[in-house]
Amino acid sequence: MRGMFLDFEASDKNVECARITQVAFSIYDLVKKRELYHYSALVMPEGEFVFDEGAQRITGIDIEQLCEFGESIRTVLEIMHKHLSGVEYLIAHNLHAYDYPLLQNELKRLGREDFKLPSLIDTRFDVPWPEHIDTRKLTYLGAEFGVVNPSAHSARHDVDIMSKMFFMFPLDTIIERASSPMVWVRADVSFDHKDKAREKRFMWNPTKKIWVKQFKQCDLEKESFDFRTIILHDYQPYRDWETDRKSVV
Repeated sequence: MRGMFLDFEASDKNVECARITQVAFSIYDLVKKRELYHYSALVMPEGEFVFDEGAQRITGIDIEQLCEFGESIRTVLEIMHKHLSGVEYLIAHNLHAYDYPLLQNELKRLGREDFKLPSLIDTRFDVPWPEHIDTRKLTYLGAEFGVVNPSAHSARHDVDIMSKMFFMFPLDTIIERASSPMVWVRADVSFDHKDKAREKRFMWNPTKKIWVKQFKQCDLEKESFDFRTIILHDYQPYRDWETDRKSVV
């Protein structure tokens, strides 16, 4: 059984306009916990794009680097597509909120409808992190488990720290959790009771003026709330209120 651990860095935190600027992936035998192949590259997007200053500070990647060392996005995605053959799981941290929509948007721009993906594992949700650890930021999780990340927001190092922590947990449990759907839940609380939502780590969406949180269905079934909740079946979060794709807790 093989899995591809994947991480992207991009030109913006907003996936609607972000362009991939770095990719790294490692293919593992998930049963033997053995790395079979690794690939990493800077990526030059096609066409015009804006390099957000905040993203540039976080990743340390600038346009000069991409012009000199970046591989074309078409070349990089073709390499990734080739190596997905025989891979059963695509694995990334915060995959559903960032890496997956970022990839889908790039594929749409390039007209790559033939690009098929395997089953998805999002380590932010599908790894059974201990209940006493609240953070889901990759670097902080690494610190909790004694896995040092020498360069946060480097795709190459993020893949390394992610895979190391992944293998600290039972594979069967992760795969079972991955099969449970993601759901968005609204905390139906008044202004006077907003602290109840905050205590349960709901996030305030200032655009829609609601308290929301994303759950795995299997986790939601075990939760209890002392306020009314509403399942948001068609909810699409606005990216401008997500401050850091890997620091949401």
